[in-house]
Amino acid sequence: MKLTKTLWTKLITIGLGATMALGVGLTASKVAEEVHAAEAIYHSTSFSTTEGFSTSSTYNAPRTNQGTSPYLWDFLNGTVSTTNAITSPSAHLRGYNGAQTPSLETVFAVPNITKVVFTYKSDTNISVNLSYSTNNRSSWSTATNFARSSSATTVTYTINAGGLTGNTNVKWQMQNAGTATGSSAELIIDDVSIYHLVGSTTPVSSVSLNKSTSSLYVGDTEQLTATVLPADASDKTVSWGTSNANVVTVTSGGLVTATGAGSATVTVTTTDGGKTATCSYTITAVVLNSISIKTPATTTSFSLGQGFTSAGLVLNAVYNNGTIEVSSGYEISGVNTDVLGAQTATVTYGGKTTSYSIDVTNQNANVGTSSALSDLIISEYIEGASYNKAIEIFNGTGSSINLSNYSLKLATNGAQTWGNSLTLSGILANNDVYVLAHKSAAADILAVTDYSEETASVINFNGDDSIGLFYGENLIDIFGSISGTDPGTSWVVPYYESGEATATTHDKTWVRHSSVTGPNSTSPFASTEWLVYDLGTHSYLGSHTSGGGDVTPAEQATAFANYVMTGIGNNAAGNCVVVKSELDTEYGYMHADAKTIFQTSSDSLFVNARARMTYLTNWVAAQSPAGVSATPDHATKNALIASAVIGILGLTTVSGFYFLKKKKETF
Repeated sequence: MKLTKTLWTKLITIGLGATMALGVGLTASKVAEEVHAAEAIYHSTSFSTTEGFSTSSTYNAPRTNQGTSPYLWDFLNGTVSTTNAITSPSAHLRGYNGAQTPSLETVFAVPNITKVVFTYKSDTNISVNLSYSTNNRSSWSTATNFARSSSATTVTYTINAGGLTGNTNVKWQMQNAGTATGSSAELIIDDVSIYHLVGSTTPVSSVSLNKSTSSLYVGDTEQLTATVLPADASDKTVSWGTSNANVVTVTSGGLVTATGAGSATVTVTTTDGGKTATCSYTITAVVLNSISIKTPATTTSFSLGQGFTSAGLVLNAVYNNGTIEVSSGYEISGVNTDVLGAQTATVTYGGKTTSYSIDVTNQNANVGTSSALSDLIISEYIEGASYNKAIEIFNGTGSSINLSNYSLKLATNGAQTWGNSLTLSGILANNDVYVLAHKSAAADILAVTDYSEETASVINFNGDDSIGLFYGENLIDIFGSISGTDPGTSWVVPYYESGEATATTHDKTWVRHSSVTGPNSTSPFASTEWLVYDLGTHSYLGSHTSGGGDVTPAEQATAFANYVMTGIGNNAAGNCVVVKSELDTEYGYMHADAKTIFQTSSDSLFVNARARMTYLTNWVAAQSPAGVSATPDHATKNALIASAVIGILGLTTVSGFYFLKKKKETF
């Protein structure tokens, strides 16, 4: 019988369950599906000093706000105190006969508030009333009273279990159950936690992205957008993530950046319901395939000694993801305007090269004469890539100089005070230079360096650091500015060469103009005393020209002699008429003092060059009766000049080519 009753009971239960599933149970299931809100603490406080509260013993003061914005609390006849506190400190309200009823209010309003949990205790006959305001404390609800408690008691004040719509303030107010006479009546409040409802009451059904797959190149960006449904979902908050941050990164707004080659997945997830959508990415490295000249340089013909410039040169850089125009950041090699004749300017960018032709001539060359300088000067400043940084000091005083009286100092970021200092040493001969560089500089820099060290604290400068040359404690020459203002990465200074109005000190080579007659300690430095060259220009380091021009007469004479012996004059076989005409033209452009040096110097270079000129003169004269024209056509001359390029570029290996990349002399 007992077994039968039990079985019958189970059958009834099952039947009732089936009925629930068909009726009431269906409604309960729908409610559970739609209500995803959760109760959470909006703000809690223990009235500690770390939360912006200050302890006091004054209670009968006017209203005061305490706490840290935005969580401010309004005290009336109250303060935060450590006396008789529940946990030190606590909020104290104290009433006196005739005083306003003490209260504590939240200045901040709480959205969707549900309840308040707090701890309190009070004196005899003192209880606490709690009320709330939904109109920014203009009016308050009917108070709920909590009876007097002589010991710390924690209670819960429920305002709306489903979350009160809008923003709500809360007020604690002292209530006298009897008459307060004589001494103060005290209410102590502590450990307040205010709860509210968060989350959606209309559930998220799905989240999707505007795309599911994508291919990018390294460095590209793409904006993903997420669509959360239904449209009236009350919590559409999403979070973004990636499976491989080495390949892509993603911001909180869905902006994807390709950081490295490979594969990755970007994920967007809803806070409410955890719905997820993904986009798979394939990232390809950007590869530079080739470069070519899009726009030629403005100047391709230079006077001897003139500062080289590639102004106007624009490259086409062809990548696997497209072609871009490049007007800076490239390096140019193979050019030396102290060498006469045709040259090839090799342009390097991103490991790829292209080239264009230039020509150096004596025509309009700025030839000066040597003059003594008043003291040592900084003659060259190289601020290049990595450790390619160097400073050159020139002695043009007419006498040897003991460098131990001199030092170089560094002022970083435009500072007004000098920091790192390096005392120089050795004897610097007249017309000689002293080069300082880092040990890790490029080989062509180190080849002409007199001083280098691993740390090179003075030499390891950037485009916003000043270099000062000191004699004793006196600054005599400067590159940069000690105004006390940090220019950023570089100074932008006046500059009037090559049609440019300004120039920068970052990633450039600066060479002191030969017209400078002495050091200049003016700050900012006198930029118009300098010529500026592109990043990677090192060919001027190791020597300096002084005397009011771009070249001295001796340098022009030497350049012409080399042109005769190892330049175009060394490739004259079968074209002597053309060569003789070209050499005569270049000789005619020379300064009178340079011609005198060429004709009278007993140095073997000049003796041999004069002999070759005589030979060419006699050969051409001997051929004239046979009908050979002494005036070559333009095309023949250009072809011969082009054939001489290899000989010109090899001049640095010729013993007669002694004035380039060495310490220059004046004949």
